[in-house]
Amino acid sequence: MVGIDLKRKRQSIEHKEQVRLVQRVRAFYPDVLIAAIPNGGDRTASERVRLHGEGVLAGMPDLCVLKRCKGFGGLFVEMKTKVGVVSKEQGCIAKQLNSEGYLCVIARSADEGFKIIEGYLDGT
Repeated sequence: MVGIDLKRKRQSIEHKEQVRLVQRVRAFYPDVLIAAIPNGGDRTASERVRLHGEGVLAGMPDLCVLKRCKGFGGLFVEMKTKVGVVSKEQGCIAKQLNSEGYLCVIARSADEGFKIIEGYLDGT
């Protein structure tokens, strides 16, 4: 039960940080498309089957910034807590995205994510 509680707490922190990050990006860069890719979360077996059929893919990053910059086709951001672990699927998807001309990174807080996105968009 302790493992489940820690996982839920980590997911709650990641959720709150992601919400903060999206709000900040939309406030400072209103013309930039930033969107969530809702692949995680607790789901019933039938929901998992339905969503998999629709194209949900384990390991996809949490957010995408749909703007070409710095020679990349777009930016993908995986939100993690300070101690969150990147899964095997997330690592494989990140590697594939990077090899296809996208930039895929890990952000461990809303502040870190904003710095990454700001640097990406401002060309630094």
